[in-house]
Amino acid sequence: MRKKPTNLPRLLLLIAASTVLSSCNIFGSDGEKYEKLDRLRVLAVRSDPADLSFGETATLSAKVYEPASRELSYAWSWCPSRSDSSTAFECSISEKELRRAWQAAGLDGAPPAYSLGTVPEVTFAHVFAPSAVDALCQAKTGDASLDERLALACFEGLEASVKLTVRSAETEITAIKSVPMLFGETPTAERNKNPTSNFGVMLRDTTGNAVVGNDQPLRAGHRYIMTADLDAANSESFTPSSRPGEPSPEVRRETLVMSWFITLGELAPPDGSDGLVGENEHTTFVDGSNDFENLVTNGWKIPLNAGSSAELHLVLRDERGGVGWTTRSFSVIGGEE
Repeated sequence: MRKKPTNLPRLLLLIAASTVLSSCNIFGSDGEKYEKLDRLRVLAVRSDPADLSFGETATLSAKVYEPASRELSYAWSWCPSRSDSSTAFECSISEKELRRAWQAAGLDGAPPAYSLGTVPEVTFAHVFAPSAVDALCQAKTGDASLDERLALACFEGLEASVKLTVRSAETEITAIKSVPMLFGETPTAERNKNPTSNFGVMLRDTTGNAVVGNDQPLRAGHRYIMTADLDAANSESFTPSSRPGEPSPEVRRETLVMSWFITLGELAPPDGSDGLVGENEHTTFVDGSNDFENLVTNGWKIPLNAGSSAELHLVLRDERGGVGWTTRSFSVIGGEE
């Protein structure tokens, strides 16, 4: 069996924090398996670049799965502070309240509009200069409730909390992602980069130990070992942040989490053992705890009654909010060799 890191629950919470799905629980408590793609899903939201310095503009995009190829509509927005699930992740400060605080701070112009667009990809500009943030956080607006919310948002740190709602004719789903906005001088080496996207995945049929070529089909009833073609450099070295008065943390490599999604069959340990239900939809790399091979390797069992096609979708996340993804599609034929 693969050696598992001891802090796997924390890594799964990392995934939940990266993309919050409002129409279903991210761990599949609605009775559906997390890894099985059979309905509209927002698998990930990505910002490019992964973090933003003042004056930079990010391109926001999403990996969306729609099984029936229905027409989809998109609605993107952002806000500088967001509540938790108890209030449906609503903005803690409304757009009108932010404008009022902006004016009370004596800042020029107006803050950016919360609505970002209705197309699959939109942009977001970081226009909050450090001086503007200081003025905004010290602003007195005459509204005690707003003062309290603004003070709390400034204490916790202003952010770009991005919300995406995707709708089809039958359903909708909402994803929320925090895009780090940098307010001080951050060395280029400490900036986060998104993991690689559109990476290859090699499949090896355990029956005969044959590698599946790019144009070759999968066989019903067979079991495959999957290996993502990723360099260990995707786990970047960085210095974790610390609170005032705490010892300076040591430089370390990022924790990485891979989510594996399939349209049929089931995920299984690549060593051929039966494993436990639900332990293979996420694989991880934790520096000093396990090997990089653990992150990029998984198993896939194709059922005997498989359809004529199958898809594999992988989403790679780092612990600082970076995201990469890839997709492979296969035809499926009868299991005779």
